[in-house]
Amino acid sequence: MAVPLEGYNGPIANVAHLAFSPNGSRAVFVLDSKRILIATVSDAALLARRVMADGFDYIGGAAWQKEEQFLFIGRQGDGPKRLWCGDAQTGEVRLVGESALELGENLAVRPDGGAVVVAGGLPEEPRGWSVWLYPLFGGDPAQLTPRGSDAPGQLSWRN
Repeated sequence: MAVPLEGYNGPIANVAHLAFSPNGSRAVFVLDSKRILIATVSDAALLARRVMADGFDYIGGAAWQKEEQFLFIGRQGDGPKRLWCGDAQTGEVRLVGESALELGENLAVRPDGGAVVVAGGLPEEPRGWSVWLYPLFGGDPAQLTPRGSDAPGQLSWRN
């Protein structure tokens, strides 16, 4: 199924990690693993409002934390993939926390917006992935699963 995108004329080779805001009025998605596009949702199309996250060499999963804020996995230069917060209104982005975790592709936001689950690993450990609970307002990430060789697929919260 194709969804029309209006108001954006730049090149698009790949669209990934589509997520809708809590009230469904906006969408965030990743373009070509390098840019984030914020769009408003109408009955007929997605209307591009802001392209953001310049300066990233890689962008992975994106998910809404609140109506105005979303989280994403991003890497700048040769550094590790980290958790970032973007403001849909201003376009500003900021690093979330100071964790040493190297993050994978996907994340899921806890329904209250206070934490995420992510796939990740510590740089000093052998290659492989675990699922981690990553608090957003203080505290250290907690490993939830043993380290495995494959990154987990889609992450989600169950009520």
